[in-house]
Amino acid sequence: MAHLIADFPFQTDKIFVMKLKYPWGVAVHASVAGALGFLFAGKYLRYPEVLIGLLLLWMTHILIDKGKLVLNRRLQRERIDLFLADQALHVGLIWLFVQIVDLRQRLLIDVRGLSSVYNSDVAVKLLCGYIVATYGVMLFVYSIKSTLGLRPDLPRLKQRLVEFLERGSVVTLTILGGLFWLLIPLCLAPRAVLSFGRSGRYRRLEFVLSAAFSLLIGILLKELVI
Repeated sequence: MAHLIADFPFQTDKIFVMKLKYPWGVAVHASVAGALGFLFAGKYLRYPEVLIGLLLLWMTHILIDKGKLVLNRRLQRERIDLFLADQALHVGLIWLFVQIVDLRQRLLIDVRGLSSVYNSDVAVKLLCGYIVATYGVMLFVYSIKSTLGLRPDLPRLKQRLVEFLERGSVVTLTILGGLFWLLIPLCLAPRAVLSFGRSGRYRRLEFVLSAAFSLLIGILLKELVI
């Protein structure tokens, strides 16, 4: 959760530019992820292995992101394969950390007013899925455009919020299933009309990718939480 929040919603445009412009920019971004990791760990920090593991994840986050930046500069573009490799390394190390520390054998943490969410696998999976569906898909499409040699640009705030609402709605309706699937075309219709009414096939490509990934994430979440 800490990784996804730091890499997507908390990696603002300013932090993204900072990463590209200054040698220490990556450390700032990774420190956000590290700090969130410690915050979410809460009382689990009483265990030395948890503390050491989080410190190692913090340091490796810096190294992985720095390596990706160096490769992107040499290639003079954001590459989708590097984007995926970067995320795979982060998630893989987090998975390894969880397997070694084995938090499931610990006592549940009592967080006043938040225990039902903090200790719920379903809640965490849903939150992670919606973060990936909103911010993650946006950056994924950005990387695809850059890989194809197109002019990559991130949507402005208003357009970004519209796309987030669209993808979040599609994911929700997909999870609910049944007759709710009939409402999915209604969620996609407004942007479909705008995308296919504009000149330029790449606007259509963005819409198709966005819709496809939203459906896929919804289907995966349904399998994971139901």
